[in-house]
Amino acid sequence: MTITTWLATGALVQSLAFLLVGRIALLPATSYILYTLISTSAAAAGLKHNPLMDGVVMNKFSSSFPDSQGTYGSKPADTDLVVFHIGFRNNHPLGIFAPGVKQIGAYFQQMIVDLEAHDEEFGLLGATNWLNSSARTTQNETLVVAYFKTVEGVHAFAHSDFHMVAWKWWNAHVRDWPHMSIYHELYRVPKGNWESIHVNSHISGLPSSRVKTDDGLWVSPMVDASRGLLKTSAGRMSRSDAGEHEKLLGGGEDPYQ
Repeated sequence: MTITTWLATGALVQSLAFLLVGRIALLPATSYILYTLISTSAAAAGLKHNPLMDGVVMNKFSSSFPDSQGTYGSKPADTDLVVFHIGFRNNHPLGIFAPGVKQIGAYFQQMIVDLEAHDEEFGLLGATNWLNSSARTTQNETLVVAYFKTVEGVHAFAHSDFHMVAWKWWNAHVRDWPHMSIYHELYRVPKGNWESIHVNSHISGLPSSRVKTDDGLWVSPMVDASRGLLKTSAGRMSRSDAGEHEKLLGGGEDPYQ
């Protein structure tokens, strides 16, 4: 069920409606297209608000986790980090209507809800959902990128009832539904070996995580990366004094200052 199939189905429905009620059947689609063209043109020309910019942080920012007191240290990437990828791909020609897809989708959603509800217990820092649109037009591969404090926290969740119910369901059906593919990747990243950078970006990935301080406050790791050690990749890993950009700019103006 590719995008082309859905478009062709819509065209067929529109044609049948035209045969049944005449030209008036063209009114809904025509009105929608005109509205979209006018609205998009106005936003592109700056004549109306662009909703796609909602939530964008107009700055260069990175991630640095504070300590239990909520204090950001002077040394970037000074904590270990665990990155966990877990995904599902459907290889059935019926796409979302294939056997088991609805169930496994529900299990995935519920696991994320349960994990986020018990983030302190398992050391979850944050998670972001993604769809893979590069390989197939059906976008039938989903991925969750999660960040944890420790590998032990990931394993604790894996052996908890929140995950085991889905794991047992999968084992009971994997032979019957070979079109369903699941996978995960786990990376333990020692301190000084990770960094992130976002420019004029929505908050996603590592900056969307959070940590809880001793006084019960939740603190974001998002920090200004337009100056200091956080200006460069090596600086954000505490591997340089962040002077690389000065050399590359050749004395020119820093666009973030």
